[in-house]
This record gives sequence, C-alpha cells and structure tokens, in this order.
Amino acid sequence: MNRKLALAAQISLCASALFFALSFYVYGDGNRRPVEEPLPGPTFEVAAPFSLTTSGQFRLEAIVPVKIDPKEIGMPEQPSIPCDLVLSLEGPGGFKTEQSIYHLRHGGRYYFGMTDIYEAEPTELLTRGDYKFQLSNHGTNSTLESRGAMVRFMRIERPTESFLNAMLIRGLGWLTLAVGLLSTIAVWVRK
Repeated sequence: MNRKLALAAQISLCASALFFALSFYVYGDGNRRPVEEPLPGPTFEVAAPFSLTTSGQFRLEAIVPVKIDPKEIGMPEQPSIPCDLVLSLEGPGGFKTEQSIYHLRHGGRYYFGMTDIYEAEPTELLTRGDYKFQLSNHGTNSTLESRGAMVRFMRIERPTESFLNAMLIRGLGWLTLAVGLLSTIAVWVRK
C-alpha cells in the first residue's frame, strides 16, 4: 500500500510541475504579449528580441492616452489614425517579414486607464523560437506623435477562452500539488 501511495505522490508532483510550467510558458505574458515599447518618434526606431513558446497570429497595437468626457455614454466611433510605420520581424529558420502600416484602426477604449487602443493588420508567426522585433517610424504628423503612445505586439486570441484555459491549467497544477503533498505526508506517517 505504501508503495502505491508513494508512486501516486511522485506522479502527482510531476504532473503538478508540468501544469505549472505549461501555465507559465504558454499562458504567461511573455507568450501573449512578447513586446511592449514606446512608440518611436519620426525617423526613429525601436527594436526588441522576444521568444515564443507557441506559434500564432499577432498584431501591433498602439495604446494612446485620451481625454474622456465624464458624461460620455458608450464608446464613440473613432476614425483610424494615419501613420507611416514599418514593422520588421526576423525569426527562426531565416524567417523575415516586413509590414508597412499606413493607418491604425480603432479597436476599443479602456475607460479606467483613459486610453484608446488602435490596431494594425495581423501577422502570422508559424514557428516557436527567438524573434527580433523592429518598428520604424517614417514620420507623419498624427495623433500618435502629438499625444504619445505605447506599442505592443499582441497575440490574437479569444480572451475569455484563453483566461479559462489558463485558470484550468493553474487549478490542475494546484490540485495535483496538493494530492502529491498529502500522499507524501501519508507515506511518512505510515512508516
């Protein structure tokens, strides 16, 4: 009986480590939002290395500060922002792509943070591995330069589904850890 309990403890603790690693590497910020940088001014560029655990679709987003009227109800329709950005990505196996971005469409508003989110067209990254992100601003007199902005390279996903998957994996990690620890304690008590 002790032998079976010890085996159950070992399996549970190994499963727990696997679930926690999966929740960190697959559902962590580094795999969902690998790059977050300030928008470069006209004629400047920013670059950053990043690593992906899983492939997927990504898009460039600009987070722009906005003044919100306290009487505002609902989210007003916002026009696209003109810009002249070039997004370059280099990755494993000689992967290289360049995307010219001439406008960013309004994607939403975060009222508490007083920011608008503007989005570019998606880019597909087919393999996991190490990448290099480079964003060049060829300059236009747009809202992005006058108000300032942060840009981030975001995974396109279903947010609720991703959140629930991450919570389920993390919950299974805690459950198997508890089973493993209780089984280990039971083995010690029976000795």
